[in-house]
Amino acid sequence: MAASSLINVCRFNPTAGGTTDWTYSSAVTGYQSPSAAGAVNGAQYSYRAESADLSQWEIGTGTYSSGTGVLTRTTVLFNSSGTTAKINFSAAPQVAIVALAEDMFPPARRTLPTTQVFTSGSGTYTTPANCLWIEIELVGGGGGGAGSGTTPGNGGNGGATTWGTGPLLSSGTASGATGAAGGAGGTPSGGFVNKAGASGGNGSGLNATAGGFGANSPYGGAGAGGAAGAGAGVAAAANTGSGGGGGGVNTTVNGGGGGGAGGFVRAIINSPAATYSYAVGAGGTAGTAGTSGAAGGAGGSGFIQVTEHYGT
Repeated sequence: MAASSLINVCRFNPTAGGTTDWTYSSAVTGYQSPSAAGAVNGAQYSYRAESADLSQWEIGTGTYSSGTGVLTRTTVLFNSSGTTAKINFSAAPQVAIVALAEDMFPPARRTLPTTQVFTSGSGTYTTPANCLWIEIELVGGGGGGAGSGTTPGNGGNGGATTWGTGPLLSSGTASGATGAAGGAGGTPSGGFVNKAGASGGNGSGLNATAGGFGANSPYGGAGAGGAAGAGAGVAAAANTGSGGGGGGVNTTVNGGGGGGAGGFVRAIINSPAATYSYAVGAGGTAGTAGTSGAAGGAGGSGFIQVTEHYGT
């Protein structure tokens, strides 16, 4: 049974008894009429009707009409006869708008939220049937870490993760490291949370030092800088959007900078469309090793999570 609407301190005398619907006549002393209590036209209310000596009573639900003052006796739940039929009241009873257990504690959610996760590539998302709203989290691909040594390769940019036409949501593009300079994070847009990606750490100009660290996204998993002595930069974990680490320094500076992190977006779309296009940003490529140096680490790929809500 659907939960009824609630109003306060409403009790009235109807025009007649019998088995007809309740037509408002007057408020019982000390109580409000339906209109004074704020009853809404077309809303469902729970009621208790009872005779003066309580020998006849009926509990049910009905719909209120503000134009006619009628509360229908749509569904009888309990009565003094032990049935679910309308009581044939011998005289006009008093009718009170009441709150039943079902009104205070409506049935539990029948359809639990569902989730879809996209970890690579692009395609078309289809909104499930009866879905009322969707909640989206996404992060862009992280930038790659640069190599170290003489004339090393730069880290590649991370790919942008996008949702919808326009796009509706975007992580922005995280930059790969350029030489010793750490890459900038992505600049996101479209959500109610738009968290810019952090920048990667810079490589060192000193001998025997570690490479620059990759920047962490909200999902963590950034790549560490390569160890001193020309250790290779560490790749960021997949589907984190974090940056890769830069190559470490041996005797030939500079160390490689770390890649920037992908931007993070959280959004809610009410009354979603039937379909949306999407793309998951790839992680930026690792910079190659320069002479007497080491390679950087690749950035982490992006990620989209869609939680689908169906109401109660």
